[in-house]
Amino acid sequence: MAGLSLIRRLIKVFHPEGIPWPGTVFYNAISATGIFQRNYELVARDITSYGSEGSILDIGTGPGRPLIELHRQSLLLRLTGIDASPSMVSKARKNIADAGLSYEIKVEEGNASRMPFADGSFDTVVSTGTIHHWKDPVAGLNDVYLYSKREGMPSYTIS
Repeated sequence: MAGLSLIRRLIKVFHPEGIPWPGTVFYNAISATGIFQRNYELVARDITSYGSEGSILDIGTGPGRPLIELHRQSLLLRLTGIDASPSMVSKARKNIADAGLSYEIKVEEGNASRMPFADGSFDTVVSTGTIHHWKDPVAGLNDVYLYSKREGMPSYTIS
């Protein structure tokens, strides 16, 4: 953070790493719209083009809709999501349960630089539109490397 301006450093210190309640209510609602659903479909198609089997970790899964779409596109994937916001984890679990996928998709509370998993736990690690929320993106990306089993398999990040 040394290269950042004083204002940016203060924002990093006080800005929450996830979307806190009540923002989760708003984000959950807009993530159900057609434009978001189409985006999740395209991202899932891109991710599954690298492989449609194995385990995937979605960092910053938000309301869990990307995981639901990944499951729709490949029933052979073992899917796990993490989010730093307890409120967002609750929304994701509810959306996943409403889709009838509680036994197929897991969601945990955690963030990119402190994940509750052993090294090499996942074949692929993805994150879409979340890196701007990460307190320490460099540490998070280093952890992504550790948690991904397949060397040379690109993690998929859109910011």
